[in-house]
Amino acid sequence: MVEYEITNSLLVFWLAGVFAFASCNQPAQAPRVAGPANSASPLPATGAWITATPNPIPGATGQGKTTIKWNSGGSTGAVYVGETDSMFASAPDGSQDASWIDLSSTTAFLLFSDLDRKTLLARVSVTGSQQ
Repeated sequence: MVEYEITNSLLVFWLAGVFAFASCNQPAQAPRVAGPANSASPLPATGAWITATPNPIPGATGQGKTTIKWNSGGSTGAVYVGETDSMFASAPDGSQDASWIDLSSTTAFLLFSDLDRKTLLARVSVTGSQQ
């Protein structure tokens, strides 16, 4: 009986060690990121990203300024404001100030692969800090 208990205890400890060792040797999975801070995850796996700095914009009322930076991952690249037909910029990558951001609402910037807006690559939403 004692031998059976020792054998079971050893088996339990051995299995615990095997599982602990196996979990330690798993490759670390890198988090999915879309580029610099303040950016949104890319939709397709293109490496494209878009950011807004600062975001949120300091202030509670009126208008504020943020800098939109983007990289389309090699495609033509077109940045639109929200779901409107208002193009903000067009280039594979770049940086442009938006000094008209309404601090009491959210403004979305969408990065598309081309001017036809067929493929959304990434997006970022800009807010005021008191919203």
